Amino acid sequence: MTSSIHERFWRQCLLVAALSLLPIIGCLILVLSFVLPEDFFNRSAHAKALDVAAPGTVVVSQTGDGQYSTIHAAVAAAQPGATILVRPGVYRERVIVDKDITLIGDRGGVTVKCYRDGCLTVRAAKATIRNFTIIAKSGLISMLFERKNPSAVLVTNGQSVIEACDITANNGPGVVVRGSSAAPEIKNVKAHDCKHNGMFFTDNARGTVDNSEIYGNEWAGIRSDFGAAPLVRRSRIHSGKMDGVLMDHRGEATLEECEIFANTKSGVHVREGSTVSVTGSRISNNGGRGIMVHEDSFVKADACDVSQNTNGGIDVTDYSDAQILNTKVHHEQIAGIVVSNDSTATVERATIFENAVGLRAQDNGKPIVRNSVFRSHSYSAIEVKTGGEPLIEQSQIYGGQSAGIYFFEGGGGRVNDCSIFGNVMSNIVIRSGSHPEISKTSLSESGYAGVLVMENGQGSVTDCKIFNNQLGIEVRGDSSLQVEASKLTGNARGAWNILPGARVVRERNTE
Repeated sequence: MTSSIHERFWRQCLLVAALSLLPIIGCLILVLSFVLPEDFFNRSAHAKALDVAAPGTVVVSQTGDGQYSTIHAAVAAAQPGATILVRPGVYRERVIVDKDITLIGDRGGVTVKCYRDGCLTVRAAKATIRNFTIIAKSGLISMLFERKNPSAVLVTNGQSVIEACDITANNGPGVVVRGSSAAPEIKNVKAHDCKHNGMFFTDNARGTVDNSEIYGNEWAGIRSDFGAAPLVRRSRIHSGKMDGVLMDHRGEATLEECEIFANTKSGVHVREGSTVSVTGSRISNNGGRGIMVHEDSFVKADACDVSQNTNGGIDVTDYSDAQILNTKVHHEQIAGIVVSNDSTATVERATIFENAVGLRAQDNGKPIVRNSVFRSHSYSAIEVKTGGEPLIEQSQIYGGQSAGIYFFEGGGGRVNDCSIFGNVMSNIVIRSGSHPEISKTSLSESGYAGVLVMENGQGSVTDCKIFNNQLGIEVRGDSSLQVEASKLTGNARGAWNILPGARVVRERNTE
């Protein structure tokens, strides 16, 4: 009996001792996680894949087989033109490159991690930084109480090359390029999962982003403002929580051969007096518009493919302008192109197909459409309303499920030298106070009328060919139309259907 009591006593003592040691063991593990390199237990693997240092190369290593154990010390001691090779490991330090050196991370994997702004800060005129993982990682306390958003990479000067790096920041932007003397070349880089922008160009900065991937960032993938003007080529910008590319406050950008997709808001967003040129790029599956340009801004889209964006393809509004050249806009659930609110756009040699609506001009929008093709839309190929005044020339409009061109609610404009055919409803509908001018245009093979005017619509048809429709022209009560020098032949139900109350002026027509 006494023996069993003693055994229970000692077991309880051992249990209490073990439980009391748990916090100490936890603290020890936490301390070791900060003190020991993160690759401590994998150094044998790293050792098998180390780069061979060329003669004269300065080596940084945490294992003692180099001249320096920190990158900062090696850079501080280096002469311009030096090459520094950094052996694998996690370096918790802030690296400032202010000399024209070459800084290379070993292929075994080198991480620079810090909690301050600019874990890698570049001030040199022409340095090369290659093959690093760079992480700006704020702790919980600084994230909660400090109003700082540290960037992983900060470039404030020069034309340095940043290549083959993996960049992220948990409380700020990935890359910041700031100032008129900064124009880095950033290539084969990943900037991802940043709390702010993936890359941010500001204060008249320049620079090139080439063959890079920017994704999963909380703000814009790439942002340019206050006179900055980056060139972005052959890059993928996707899966961001806001816009793919954002220009604001007079920002500029040139985008060439990029893929911009699956961003929560617009693929390309241009506002507040900004400008962008987009060439040879694919913009698709974004949650907002493919391209959104507003607030006195300008976009040029040349040889692009814009498709399957939730809120439409290209939207030009609020005193803005656009050039949409040689571009395909298709499979948009709303409208392919919208021009509105005193804005203009030139749409030339474009193919607009299989959208809900191909192009909408409204609220004093004044697009110019030339040498373009509109086909196979769910509703009308072109809608014109509320003061919209397009000029539509030398274009083909066909195969739609509704009208070819639909003027309503006071829409106006001119249609000249076009071919409009094979639409399920009428080729042109003019209604509710609209007043377009139609000239030198072929209107054929519609499911109803070549031209239908109704509900106080009005306008003119001059020197047109209206043939092989169910009906040539129908004008309903309270509407008016002037038709001159036009041919109305071969329509199944005749040239005219003029209902009581309609006013039609007919001169020099062939019926």
